[in-house]
Amino acid sequence: MNNKAELAGEITPFCQRVNFVAHQTIYPAGQRSPGAYLIERGKVKLAYLDESGKRLTLAILGEGDFFGEMALVGRAPQEAKAEALEDCTLWLLEREKLLRAAYDHPRLMVQLLGLFLRRNQEMKKRLKEMVFKDLEMRLARTLLNLAYKYGRATPDGLQIDLQVTHQELADLIGSTRENVTTALTRFEAEELLDKGRVHIVLTAVDRLEERATPRPADAEVSVN
Repeated sequence: MNNKAELAGEITPFCQRVNFVAHQTIYPAGQRSPGAYLIERGKVKLAYLDESGKRLTLAILGEGDFFGEMALVGRAPQEAKAEALEDCTLWLLEREKLLRAAYDHPRLMVQLLGLFLRRNQEMKKRLKEMVFKDLEMRLARTLLNLAYKYGRATPDGLQIDLQVTHQELADLIGSTRENVTTALTRFEAEELLDKGRVHIVLTAVDRLEERATPRPADAEVSVN
């Protein structure tokens, strides 16, 4: 088992298919969910609201991604809210069914644990970037990640086939909508991207990669 498709094929016999419409809450933060989820179709946003009321989007997930793993670890509540960004078809894996599957298929449990650990490492990496990278670096890296995951090559460049608002981008990088709009306008003026009316198109991926990479001479850190 070396990829998401194979893992999905192993786990779906133990799951129940469920559907959610765009912008519907799959589960709220601070409450238990009935289990973990595997995305068959659609995209899901995981968001965290801190004590000050500031929203941080932890991840935007797509086909083949798992989330909600806290439901599989004891009876802990979910730390983040899960929301359908578009109409979604998900596979729900309840904790009791997972335990039975793990007993009969121990390799499956090892693969799942590895998947969850990698996701945890990705989250830690993003939090580190928010502290040590300035706003434009964080935005450039986020746009590139979205393009590599949801992008489609067009004559004009790499189009992000995901309708993401300036506020959602701000939530992804821990900034404000105003700062993100200003940075996007600057990127567009430098011909790094085309904001478009619906989808963002990266017109100079190589140069945007340079903007996403810290330079040794950068000594001042901004966390706008």
